[in-house]
Amino acid sequence: MAVCYEGIRIINIYAPSGAEKRREREAFYNTEVPTLLPPIPAEILLAGDFNCVLSQADNTGHGKIQ
Repeated sequence: MAVCYEGIRIINIYAPSGAEKRREREAFYNTEVPTLLPPIPAEILLAGDFNCVLSQADNTGHGKIQ
């Protein structure tokens, strides 16, 4: 979702979550996110839930919820 307000582009994203959606998340970042970014330099406020883990050490989930 994106909107321009008083010259600032406000972008809120929610990436697909879960290990099983890795390809879907990659496609989201490669196809959807670029369409939300302006083609020329602009003031941007980017927020949301990126659902990214940079390192396995940052992963706290156990994979199964009962």
